[in-house]
Amino acid sequence: MNEEHRTPQASDAELLVYLDGELPPRRAREIEQSASNRQRLAELAQQERQLKQHLYRSACPDAHQLGEYHLQLLSGPEAERIAAHLEICPYCAQELKQLLAYLDDVASELEYSVLERLKVLVARVSPDLGVGGPLAEPALAGVRGDDTGPLVYRAEDVQVSLEVQDDVNAADHRSVLGLVLGADAQGWGVYLWREDEEIADTTVDELGNFMLSGVEPDTYRLLLHGEQVLIHIPELTVS
Repeated sequence: MNEEHRTPQASDAELLVYLDGELPPRRAREIEQSASNRQRLAELAQQERQLKQHLYRSACPDAHQLGEYHLQLLSGPEAERIAAHLEICPYCAQELKQLLAYLDDVASELEYSVLERLKVLVARVSPDLGVGGPLAEPALAGVRGDDTGPLVYRAEDVQVSLEVQDDVNAADHRSVLGLVLGADAQGWGVYLWREDEEIADTTVDELGNFMLSGVEPDTYRLLLHGEQVLIHIPELTVS
């Protein structure tokens, strides 16, 4: 008699306990012996990953709300709700801290009326368009050798696809290639910051592409600045 017949199909409830690592070792080994159990485990594990992606930071203010909170454009109750959330959420607190630092730096270069109208968005990794998702790749993809997919960020209707490649002109350095979709981004400024120092800058071309070259491996923040919009990617790891 083969192993499949000796090991009955486990219930989904038991398989979920297995995935949590809480089954007795003997029963876990029995489940692993069944091909149908292993297949169902893979399906349940994938479903759990997708659910976690969609629930990740689901209680956090969206990108627009966080920017409007800083510019004091929200009603009293809404501002109080976000203030309370910032006290318990280190992710949003860090995003806002970095945003404040950048706006303080550019405030002297902008008229106050422009700063008031500036739509500030904090971009976050898109759970449904992650690495290798269905987003079109930058037009410069043809000159790159790495076959890993882009990392996709979303800020309201705007999507920013980023890909890190070796810099062919500088050993041990990288190039950051990007594509902006969902907005007419031609001419937007692109700024790469490390802590309080601007490391590199460029502009978005007519196709929505941009490239930052000569970037050292490190963790950065990226800002895309249009006439009336600022999109902030608070953490970009270049390795």
